[in-house]
Amino acid sequence: IFVAARRRLVSSSLPREEERGVILVFDSNLNYVETIKAPFPLRDIHEIKWFENKLWVVCSFDDMVAIFDGNTWDRWYPLGVPQAGMYDRYHFNSLMFEDKYVWVLAHNRGPSTLLLYDINGRRLLGSISLGEQSHNIWRYKKEILTCSSGTGQILGSSGFKITVGGFPRGVACLNHNIYIGISELAERRERDLTSGCILVYDDNWQIQEQ
Repeated sequence: IFVAARRRLVSSSLPREEERGVILVFDSNLNYVETIKAPFPLRDIHEIKWFENKLWVVCSFDDMVAIFDGNTWDRWYPLGVPQAGMYDRYHFNSLMFEDKYVWVLAHNRGPSTLLLYDINGRRLLGSISLGEQSHNIWRYKKEILTCSSGTGQILGSSGFKITVGGFPRGVACLNHNIYIGISELAERRERDLTSGCILVYDDNWQIQEQ
């Protein structure tokens, strides 16, 4: 089990430039195994995914995706290497893999964009504008969905819309249920000590519990 640890609160006095995130590794019994450190800064980690025997780490601060194959690290900048001082322009925060393709979500600190790339060549193949300050990408009945955090909704690429309230930022789908993580506040610097909740829906989007 891989767990991304930023090692810095969003309200920390430590400058974001000095953040050095790590990946904590646990076995299936939740016993700590090791800490993986990259040879370059992992700043503002939002999501990690395991795909094709590689660990993909989304680092929003540097508009970068770090890729670890177990021995070496690689850095991928989907929309180009940031110019000096131009940090966190696109605020990449989520990935979704489909066969030989990968979707990358650009939060853009406003209207958001889903970017489609082929994995091998990392070429941009297309894009979809979807949501405000969006987080997470997943498919539901052939439609691509995202948490539109800025509007408190779940939105789909073919017009699906449901209002969940708060600041939806995460999703998990299991056993015909959909779990949506809700933050109380959108403001990052006031979020550390707030208490969010998990909304549980069935696969017809009927609320089950909170």
